[in-house]
Amino acid sequence: MISHWRSRNFSLIRLIVNMAQQEQQRFVNRLANEKSSYLQQHAHNPVNWYAWSQEAFEKARQENKPIFLS
Repeated sequence: MISHWRSRNFSLIRLIVNMAQQEQQRFVNRLANEKSSYLQQHAHNPVNWYAWSQEAFEKARQENKPIFLS
């Protein structure tokens, strides 16, 4: 009986993890179009990242926002 519940709990955990991974993969930011594999690995982060570019600096200036470097 105990092993049955452990098995069900494990399956539930796998289901939750799988759903979270699928949800994360749905979000795609502009880094998906970059050539750099380092930048591409962050393409599914739920953050609207910009690559190092004039566009990023201009947007930060217009919105009076800081630039975070990674």
